[in-house]
Amino acid sequence: MKVKNKMTQMKREQLVSQMFQDNLFPTGILICGSEGCGHFKLGVKLIKCLFKKDILTKNLLPHPDIHFMYPLPKGKNKRYDIFINFLVNNPYANLLNWKQEIQNENIDFTISLDQVEDMFKFIHIKSYELSHKIVIIWMSEYLNISATNKLVQMLYSPITKVLFLLISETDHLLINQFQSIVYRINLNTIYKYYHISQYDLFDQSLKKNWIGWMRLLFGFKNNIYLLLKLCDKMNLWSREKQKSFLLFSLELFRIAHRYNYDNNYIHPFWYDKTFNWKQFCQYITTPKVSVINNLINDVIKVIDKGGMFLFSILDLSFNLHQVLLMGLK
Repeated sequence: MKVKNKMTQMKREQLVSQMFQDNLFPTGILICGSEGCGHFKLGVKLIKCLFKKDILTKNLLPHPDIHFMYPLPKGKNKRYDIFINFLVNNPYANLLNWKQEIQNENIDFTISLDQVEDMFKFIHIKSYELSHKIVIIWMSEYLNISATNKLVQMLYSPITKVLFLLISETDHLLINQFQSIVYRINLNTIYKYYHISQYDLFDQSLKKNWIGWMRLLFGFKNNIYLLLKLCDKMNLWSREKQKSFLLFSLELFRIAHRYNYDNNYIHPFWYDKTFNWKQFCQYITTPKVSVINNLINDVIKVIDKGGMFLFSILDLSFNLHQVLLMGLK
């Protein structure tokens, strides 16, 4: 769901003005937020705001002074023109959409050290039109370790007249050292301020399937056949969507645990009358949440290693059923 609330848009405009009113800005900016929140659109807005005196062309992208880094399958061509055209036409796109665009849904994507080295060459070329070189790192959480380390070194010893703009959906996957040296804009916090649930921005099919999964786990004895049917359906998803579903689940369990201690915390199902969020949260106690996190993370590791998802999600379902229905206290 794309958020087009006028109050949210005004908040963005104020954010841009406050941060850059004196044309003073950091070397790196991280814009993070859930899928569909418009973080790339805000990034473009920031660039236009910062360099409005410099930009002469009508269309910002593609631009000779703006360079993109983005996840790719190992050993594949950069497909630079294809990516820019894809992102311009689909500014709210996620990684799965990009994988589908180049027909590589079941292959792991990363941002490699080679891309960082290509970028390093780019920023040392004289600017064509802007006062700065701009590097946009789309889905920056997919930087591999070597690429991340190289980028951290650059940010600790910043090169003048270069702005790094990082776009991320799951910024908690970035190393802490990396987050500490960039200016962080968390759009989820902005949405929470206006009582807009950040999880309305997630893929609605994930939300629908998660609710169905939870209901089957709580009514396990009478719904084993339906559970098998749901797991079989999820087994046909791409590995990226399977992993997204598990990460989505991890986050919801974490928020449910927090909600027990702070009822003003994020309510992911604010607009969904079909799921009793408050009642569900009562089951997510402190002893349980760490066990649940370990169980789900074990399945994520299986997916990363190319293991069988169907058996793993069934095993996870049986284990979660037992954990969830243990005593409430």
